[in-house]
Amino acid sequence: AAAAGAGVAPAPAPAGGASAVEVSSSRPVDEGLALKQNQSKQEVIIQNQAGWNNLADKPGDAAPAAGATNGETAAAGEKEAIPDSLWSDFEAMAQQKSDREKEREAEEEREKAAAVAKEEAAKEEEERKRRAAVEAEAAAKRAEEEAEAEKKRALEEARKKAREELDGMDQTVDIEAQREVMKEFDAQ
Repeated sequence: AAAAGAGVAPAPAPAGGASAVEVSSSRPVDEGLALKQNQSKQEVIIQNQAGWNNLADKPGDAAPAAGATNGETAAAGEKEAIPDSLWSDFEAMAQQKSDREKEREAEEEREKAAAVAKEEAAKEEEERKRRAAVEAEAAAKRAEEEAEAEKKRALEEARKKAREELDGMDQTVDIEAQREVMKEFDAQ
């Protein structure tokens, strides 16, 4: 960079995910500031390099088995490309995910059924309370009517006894003396 970056195209991106940023041609290029990489980040360490290398291999690179057809060769190549331990881990995780999804759906169904049952129980309870209130009101009305009828019967009994008492008494007023007095007034 003899011209201090004037008209210079960005350098190819270095390994590790850092890439150069396009810089205006009117400003000098400073390679240290132009990188979009967090310098405090540690470099990624791959623990199973052989596994990643196998994944990077193409299925057609494997040598075909003797006497295998093209379809069998392709299937064998794909199987060889992924190590058994990684494939079994993948299948196990896929099965776990499927199981968790089924459990979640079953839990949602149970919750929905519980909510419906709770709502029905609340409706039944409200209906029972309403019926109990109607029955209590009807019982109170019947009791009031019976009390009113009992009062009437007691009053009739008292009147009947009083009549019988009066009918059984001797005459206390001398009607003959009153008739004599009336005759005197009529004569005048």
